Amino acid sequence: MATSERQTCRFTVPRLASAFLLLALSLGSARGANAAAVVPDVLAEGGVEGVHTLYVGAPFMPFERAMPEAVEGSLFQSFEGLLNVTQAFHANGHNDYVPTGRQFVVAIDGGRVSGVLGSVTDAAGRQFAQFAPAGAQPDEAAAAKPCRHFKRLATVVQKYGHMYYHFMQEVLPRVILLREFLDDDTKLLTFGSDHEYKWLEALGVQRDQIEVYRPDELYCVDELIVPTMSEVVTPPKENYELLRTAFRTDARVPSAQRTSVVYCSRDSASERRVSGEAELLDAVRAEFPDEQVVVYTGSETAEETVALFRSARAVVGMHGACLSHAVFADPDAAVVELLFLTNPPLMFWHAAAAIGQRYVLVPLAQSWWLQRDVSVDSQDVLDALYVALDAEPASDCEPGFFLWAATSECLACPAGTYRAAGMAACMPCPAGRTADAQGAGYCATCAAGTFSTDGFSCEACRPGTTTLFPGAGAPGTCQPMGALKAELGRMFDADVLVKKLVSMPGLDAVVDAASAASARPSYTGASLVASLLRAMSPGPAKEEAARGELRRRYLSELFSPKAEARQGYARRMLLPVQLEQQAEQQHTAMHRELLDLMHAIQPLGA
Repeated sequence: MATSERQTCRFTVPRLASAFLLLALSLGSARGANAAAVVPDVLAEGGVEGVHTLYVGAPFMPFERAMPEAVEGSLFQSFEGLLNVTQAFHANGHNDYVPTGRQFVVAIDGGRVSGVLGSVTDAAGRQFAQFAPAGAQPDEAAAAKPCRHFKRLATVVQKYGHMYYHFMQEVLPRVILLREFLDDDTKLLTFGSDHEYKWLEALGVQRDQIEVYRPDELYCVDELIVPTMSEVVTPPKENYELLRTAFRTDARVPSAQRTSVVYCSRDSASERRVSGEAELLDAVRAEFPDEQVVVYTGSETAEETVALFRSARAVVGMHGACLSHAVFADPDAAVVELLFLTNPPLMFWHAAAAIGQRYVLVPLAQSWWLQRDVSVDSQDVLDALYVALDAEPASDCEPGFFLWAATSECLACPAGTYRAAGMAACMPCPAGRTADAQGAGYCATCAAGTFSTDGFSCEACRPGTTTLFPGAGAPGTCQPMGALKAELGRMFDADVLVKKLVSMPGLDAVVDAASAASARPSYTGASLVASLLRAMSPGPAKEEAARGELRRRYLSELFSPKAEARQGYARRMLLPVQLEQQAEQQHTAMHRELLDLMHAIQPLGA
C-alpha cells in the first residue's frame, strides 16, 4: 500500500475486544521491544544475514479504483464522511490504489513465530517488519516459552487471518505463493479454522500438512519459510490474480455461459441476516424472469463454489464473507452489495475494482454491522440490479419521468416521488428519504440528526436530540444521547463477539497472559476478555454464562465515564476531516460520539 494510503486508512485504531487485546499485548511487550533489532526489508540490496530469497516477483502494480455506483446519485457526496471512516475513499473519484513492494518468499534461519499476530523474529531476537502490522512489537513473553521445534515450517499467520474474508483474499494468496516449497518435511502453519481446510485441500495442501497455530506457543524453526504478508482489507491486485490463476478462473467467460444471479444468503449467520429473504428472492425472480437466481448457502465445496461464481452475471448479497467469492467471477460480472452506512468497510468495492468488475452499492441507512436481522427494501435491490445487469428499462421515459398514456408524453414525477429505470410508475419516497423537486430518479437519504415522514424534505431533530443512524423516518427516532446509547446497547449482539473471539485456537491463554502483564490497567478491554474466556470451558451452560457476563460488563464499560478517554482518542483518529468541518452544525457532535461507540464495538472482519 502506498504511503498516502497508509496515512489515510484507519485499521490500526483500537477496537474494543480484539483491538484492546492487541493493545494489551503491545503494551505488555514494549520493554523487550525497545532493545530488539528490526529488519525493515528482507530484500535489501546486499542481502540480509540469515535470510535466503526463494522467490521474487515484479513490483506491485497500481490500479484505478472506479467509483462505486448507486441508484441514489447523491449518496457518495452526501455520506463521504461515513464512507471514509474505515478506508480512504474520496467522492471526487480520485481513489487510485498505489501499492509498494512486491511478492516474494524467503527462508529465515532460526525463525520464530509467536503471539496473536504471528510475529516473525529469529533466534537473535530480530523482528522482521514486513511480517507484522505497522507498530506491532515482538512478543516479550516468547523468550520464556519453551520452543516447539521444527526443522522446516512455512507460516501464513497474520492479523485477522482466522476470519473467512481475510483468509480468502489475504491469506490464501500467500499459500499459493509458497505451496511449491511445501513437501513431506515442511508443514504449513495456519490458524486451522474450519473453513480453511476445504480451500487448502483444493490447492493440494492436505490436512496432514497443516500445523494448527496456537498463539500461546512459541514455534522455533531451523528454516522458516515466509511469503509476502498481505495488506488488511486492501490487498494488491496481484492477490486476486494469484487466486484466479490457481483456481483456473483467469480466462474470460463468454456471456452466453454467464447465466446466473448468485445471491449470498446469510440465513444461517449470527448477524446481518436479511429479514424476509424468501420474499426478496421471489421479487428478484419475478422482476428478472430470464435470469437464473441461485442461492449460495455456504455448504458448497470449494469446487462447487468456484463453478457457481464463475457462472455469475451478478453477485448480490449483504456485506459478509460470501462476497469474497466474487473474485472467481468474470471481470464483466457485477457485484451488488447491501451495506450499512455507519462505518462501512468497502473491501468488496476494492476487490471488484482490482478485478475490473462493476460494483453497485445498496445503502442500508437504518442498519449496522452487529444487527442480528436487517430489513431490506426489495425495490432498492431491484433498482440496483437494473443498473448492474444493464437491464432493459421499464419505460422509454428517462428515470424521474413517467409515460402519460393519454398523450404518450413523458411527464416528471411529482416532488416526494421517484421513478428509477426499472419502475413502470412513480412511487412515493420511503420514510427517511426525500425527493424535494419533481423529476427525481431516486430518493435521497436524510442525514443523521434529521428525519423525513413526507418524502419532501428532511427536518432537523429538536435541540438536544439526534438519531442513531441516517435515514430516520419519524420524529420519535430523535432521542437524547442517553436514550440512544441504551438503544445501541440493546442492539449489540454479544453472541457475535464471543463467537469471533473464541474462533482463534489458543487465544484464551494469550489473553490471560496479556491481561496479567498489562502495564495499563485503565485499558480494561483485555482483562474483561480474559475473564470471560477463562469461563469459556466446553458446555452450553458455561457459554451462556459467559455471554451474559459479556453483555453486562462489556456494555457497562463501553458506556461508562472511564471510556471517555478512549472515545476521545478514537474520535481524533477515526473521524474524517469532513465530519470535523461539520462539527459546528447542530446534532453533529452528538452523532460523532455515537459513531465512536459503534466503531469501538465493530471488529474489521466480514
